[in-house]
Amino acid sequence: MRWPRAVWRMWMSVMTTLMALSIVVMSVVPQASASEDGLWPVNDAVRRAWSQGIDGSGVKVTVIDDMPIADHPDLQGADITYSVASFYGMDRKEPVYCSIGGQRLQQSLQAGDTFGGAGPFYSSHGTLMLQWIVGSGKGYEGKPDVRGIADGAEIDFHAINFSMAPGMPNACSAVNGSLPGINFTDILQNSVIENSRVVNMSFGVGLAADDISSFVSALRHGVIMVSGRANTTEAGSDSLTGDPRANNYFPGVVTVNSMMEDGSLAPSSDTADGNVSVLSPGYGVLVPAAYDYKDVSTGNGGTSTAAAVLSAYVTLAIQKWPKATGNQILQSLVRNTQEAAAHGGAWLDPEHRIGFGRVDVDRLLTVDPTSYPDINPILEIQVKNAAKNSVTKDWYTQDCGTNPDGVGGAADDVVPCEAGLIGKEYERQKAAWAKVKQCRSDGGSDCMRYSATATADDEEGASQTPDDGSETKSRDSAVGVPTWAWWVAGGGGLFVVAGGVAAGVIASRRRRRTSYRGSHVQPVRSVAAGPRPPQYVPGPRSSYPSQSGYPMPGQGAARHDDIGAGQAAPYPYPGSQTNDVR
Repeated sequence: MRWPRAVWRMWMSVMTTLMALSIVVMSVVPQASASEDGLWPVNDAVRRAWSQGIDGSGVKVTVIDDMPIADHPDLQGADITYSVASFYGMDRKEPVYCSIGGQRLQQSLQAGDTFGGAGPFYSSHGTLMLQWIVGSGKGYEGKPDVRGIADGAEIDFHAINFSMAPGMPNACSAVNGSLPGINFTDILQNSVIENSRVVNMSFGVGLAADDISSFVSALRHGVIMVSGRANTTEAGSDSLTGDPRANNYFPGVVTVNSMMEDGSLAPSSDTADGNVSVLSPGYGVLVPAAYDYKDVSTGNGGTSTAAAVLSAYVTLAIQKWPKATGNQILQSLVRNTQEAAAHGGAWLDPEHRIGFGRVDVDRLLTVDPTSYPDINPILEIQVKNAAKNSVTKDWYTQDCGTNPDGVGGAADDVVPCEAGLIGKEYERQKAAWAKVKQCRSDGGSDCMRYSATATADDEEGASQTPDDGSETKSRDSAVGVPTWAWWVAGGGGLFVVAGGVAAGVIASRRRRRTSYRGSHVQPVRSVAAGPRPPQYVPGPRSSYPSQSGYPMPGQGAARHDDIGAGQAAPYPYPGSQTNDVR
């Protein structure tokens, strides 16, 4: 039987699917003392930027993760505002709070604190994510530690969970019978209002229909959202279509996979996934040996670290190019990867393993992006690809007025009608850029006032019309919209929206600032492949793997027909990827 819409909403607010963005450590990569060996993401291009005064200053970054250690030596002097996320209960009406081990979630901990009956803690997943963005490089007892890439940035931190040990996530307990769910609307609305330019989400979680509009609002205002795929070798989609039911695959979000210093995929996530946008450093990097340790060593930071590093890179680019919109920074990101340079233009991996390629921070900081379209390029190709696929063709064209029940049958994980807002946002961005081009063609002035970002707060999005002016036409006759060398690949595949980690799975919910982190620092080990991607089983369960239907390493995955309402389910993709994004 089909799950009623109300039930779907309820379950999506209480059952979240953490995509295993954990940090797995140390048995594959030899242990080493904290040194430059584990700091290769802080490369020459980053150091050149620092020498030019480009350190993220003037840029606000929202970080949503696990509770951090606020007085960690590496974070001293950083501009960080800490707060606890707000949460909703199953009815999505009454706010609740997050409690772990009988202790209410706090905005942060102090070094040596215990929490939830465990500890003392000296590090955490959220701490490490902050370190890669704004860390000073100074650890406990004067020892070297992670050096942040954009340490001048202002951080707005939202605590959403806490892991007692690396790879062993703990979920918020039920309060008065209601499992807390993160209020993404609160977090993302605040990000827009407070002018955060980047949102880092080093975790994956299922979304409710009510969350979609807040993600679309962030897209509308040009906020760059960064997340990562699961730390698993389970294959993902064979096409870049996005998925509005998960934060880390939401259309327009930069979904990273982790790479090693030689540019190859990290072994913990070495697989095909068409929804990966770019590769970012995450393997062979500095990580804490354990949360109750003060020392760091070289290990596998996973896709969590890869996301934080990429967030830091784009933060530098935002400061470097103050006139560029967030969408133009993203255009530069995908048009200027290492592979794009080799292919003479934007390139998309036909084998669906590395997306647009490996991030090239040097080109990101040297190629002026202001002539590129103010259109989110990831959103654009995802909407176009979805329209060509028999399974996804109606996802982003829905209208709640005519199709309130969404897309999907009784055996499907329904894609809510609110996903139609995503397609409308892409059309708005495209129409706005057409006005910019027309204005420039007519010799108009200040033509960027018609862009999608500039008109984000207009009632109709782009209500203004070009007038006659005197702006000089762009030297690029195509106004920065070159023909992209998209590659097409066929074949079928299985789209995995939930994943297990080598270490376990964390679940998180919705509501204001929650410092949520993915699990991290574990011995590297292979993940046994199950017949299905890990999923929640029906019923209100804790998000901890052994209690919620997530298989631990070596265990089989939950069956497709055991998946609860609103949970990500695998479904076949016929393999149709666009080749005409302009």
